[in-house]
Amino acid sequence: HMERTENEENGRSKRKNFELERMNLELEKKNSELERKNSELEKNLEMERENSELDRKNFELQLQRKHFESEMKSRWVEKGEQEVNKNRTEYARDIQVTKAVTSTDENHNQVTSVDNGGSCLSSRAK
Repeated sequence: HMERTENEENGRSKRKNFELERMNLELEKKNSELERKNSELEKNLEMERENSELDRKNFELQLQRKHFESEMKSRWVEKGEQEVNKNRTEYARDIQVTKAVTSTDENHNQVTSVDNGGSCLSSRAK
């Protein structure tokens, strides 16, 4: 009777041991899967950090570009204003020169017509 109880006890222990080993294998498998997922998440986190850094650099470059563009626009505007002022000055000078030439021509024409008139008179007088 004692042997039978011992055998039953032994059998129960073996079954319990087998069950625990099976559970242990399942846990090891789950652990391995979790480690793999954790590794993926760490890679993702690293990629997000890199992305974040790239976004920051991109933002800085965009600011630099906007600053550069506005600087260039103000230079263009300045050059444009300089060009306009230069053109105005040249135009004003041309107008002055034209007026001067015109008035000289008019004076010359008046003198010429007087001369011609005088010549005509003097030729008639002869």
